[in-house]
Amino acid sequence: PGLLIAALALGCGDRTLPGSGPGTDAGGAQDGAAAADAPPGGLRPDPGVVLCNGTPCDTTREYCCIEDPGARQIWQCMSDASTTHCGALTRQCDEAADCPTGQKCCVPMTARVYPDYSTWCAPSCATSAGFFFQVCKSAGECPAGVPCVLQDCGGIPVQTCGALDPRYCR
Repeated sequence: PGLLIAALALGCGDRTLPGSGPGTDAGGAQDGAAAADAPPGGLRPDPGVVLCNGTPCDTTREYCCIEDPGARQIWQCMSDASTTHCGALTRQCDEAADCPTGQKCCVPMTARVYPDYSTWCAPSCATSAGFFFQVCKSAGECPAGVPCVLQDCGGIPVQTCGALDPRYCR
């Protein structure tokens, strides 16, 4: 586990991510230029929505729960106020515009390797804050000079600020 953490920390440069950048307003919402800032062939910005196996979840009141009973995954939008809690992977966001003002969409260190991962909103995606990578839909939400990169991880498109180490994208 320690080696995995160290390798992943190197992959993201152990940097603290700024609260805003080109293509975002102070609240992290995408402007019209953000779609042009998306990686070629990549997922386009859709603020306030996280897809849950094709079903849109409204991030203002829902998140995507991915249960993994054996080989058959069950994906469902769950209410933040639900009395039933997700016991597996949770995706709160897939871009900064899904998060509260000034926060980013991060993959926590407790997540499994791609494509099985959770996402949480947080003020910083730095490893010192307990995160590995920032998930994005446009370069404007990434740190200056870091592109939003589209990668194929096990047949699932994943977009992160900077490329993932190929060993962790299966």
